[in-house]
Formats: sequence, structure tokens, C-alpha cells
Amino acid sequence: MKKKLTRRKRFVLDSSLQYRMVTRMVVAVVAAIVLFSGAFALYYWISYMSGDNLFKESVVVYKQVETVKTVTVDGKPITQRFYETQAQPATTRLQLILPALLLNNLLIMIALALMAVWYSHKVAGPVYRIKHVINRTLAGEREQRIYLREGDELKDLAEKINTLFERIDRLSER
Repeated sequence: MKKKLTRRKRFVLDSSLQYRMVTRMVVAVVAAIVLFSGAFALYYWISYMSGDNLFKESVVVYKQVETVKTVTVDGKPITQRFYETQAQPATTRLQLILPALLLNNLLIMIALALMAVWYSHKVAGPVYRIKHVINRTLAGEREQRIYLREGDELKDLAEKINTLFERIDRLSER
């Protein structure tokens, strides 16, 4: 008989396991960001050493600006719209790229840290449940079974442990 499972009330079930998992995932993300940023810096350094100074290279951005003028023709006011392009102040390539790159890295790190917490919950919940059922079985309670929620990890392990419990129950009945 399948037991009806309710939603977990706590998000951090096994703090040691979950914090280790999240820390490892965050360290991997930070390492990837450092590696990417290092490759970015290496590219600019190689360009600089080969004679291109990409840091002093200016980039000019043009912006389309709308101008509205009202003129009177035959006593009727008519609105005319003119569009022209205006050059914005020159900026260096680094000033143009660096803020977007840093923001991108920060958003990726935050998103992956949240995913790490979510995924650790999908693993720590089943580990917590398996430990709890094993402890109850070791305390002498019989016919214990492990039931996991849909979407939880370690279902194959839970099934193997349930098979083990069934065999132990059958052997103890003899």
C-alpha cells in the first residue's frame, strides 16, 4: 500500500549534506567564471602584446533621435517628425563590455546557486527519509518501507532497500 506523501515542511533537511552540495556547486560555478574571465583577460593581453591596444580603441555608438516641429500651413498646425542620428560620447571597448560581462557572471552565479539549493533538496529529502526508515527498522519496527515523492532522486536505492526489508521480514517470520 502506497503511503500518501505530503509536502516537506522544511527546505533544509540535512544541513551538512545540503551545504556541502551547494558549496561544491557554487565553487564549480565560481571556478568556471574565473576560467572564462581569465580567458577573456588572456585574449586582451595577447592582443595588447601583439601591438593592438584594444583598451584604448574607442567605440562610437549612434543613437536615433526624434525631433518634433510644429509648422503652420494654410492656418492649420501640422506636426512634423524628423529622425536623425547623433553620435554618443566615445567609449572604450572595455567600458562597453565589462559591465555587461560582470552582470552576466553575477546573474549566472545567482541562478546556479538557487538551482544547487533546489537540487540538494531533491537529494537530501530522500537521504533523510532513508536514514529515518533504517533507524526505525534498527530500533525493531517491522514492515517499514521507504516512500519517496515524485521527482525525488534516489528512487532506485529506495526500491533496493525496500526489497531488502521485505526479505528480512520474510526471513524473520520463519
